[in-house]
Amino acid sequence: MRDKVVVITGAASGIGRRTAALFAEKNATLVVNDINEAKLREVEAELVNLGVNVTAIIGDVSKASDVQGLMTETKERFGKLDVLCNNAGVWWPDKDSDVVHLEEEIWDKIISINLKSVYLCSKFAIPYMVENNGGSIINISSMAALRGWKNMDAYTASKGGIISLTKSMAIEFGKHHIRVNAICPGSIKTPLTEKAQEEVGYPSTPLGRVGLPEDIGKTIMFLASEDSSYLTGCIIPVDGGRSARQ
Repeated sequence: MRDKVVVITGAASGIGRRTAALFAEKNATLVVNDINEAKLREVEAELVNLGVNVTAIIGDVSKASDVQGLMTETKERFGKLDVLCNNAGVWWPDKDSDVVHLEEEIWDKIISINLKSVYLCSKFAIPYMVENNGGSIINISSMAALRGWKNMDAYTASKGGIISLTKSMAIEFGKHHIRVNAICPGSIKTPLTEKAQEEVGYPSTPLGRVGLPEDIGKTIMFLASEDSSYLTGCIIPVDGGRSARQ
């Protein structure tokens, strides 16, 4: 990863934060993004202490102008863009619902943050990957997209959309040596999910434990590396074996 330029969205906490640290351990050049400036600056400081080249860019990935700025600044600073991890997302179990009771405003926000952001980040990153004769895009979906989830209609729709978009982009941009894959995490212990999981309980898995951010981060690392050079359009569950019971 020493010569790779990696952009990670939603990098201020959870999966994104741990993934950034894993890339740093392999000496990648990092661009970390989040809307939470205070926490992102903490991450930036941690990565600087690890001795890597890192830039933190504050921005809302559901806004085209912010995303265009993120990708343009990455190219201007480092000359290329090798890896994009579309990790930013929200999970609002207290606001999401079935389609009858779900407020339109909440639907729009969840779709924008979870799905539109993947479209925007990919839209502005891919031209730079084409210039560079290749790249890897890793999208973070969810096991909820594969099996449905009661009273989480906006969330499951947004994550299901990521799966379909991943497959389409893999077909469209394979000729440019750009690989596009998606990861479907199961129950992962992060600040985003911890409170809700305490309320509803952690689903049991064959491995007998809840997942950790590094479980997803290491899968992201694999998909970003040349070890996965023949993988594209893949939807990979990382759920401790829970999907084997479906």
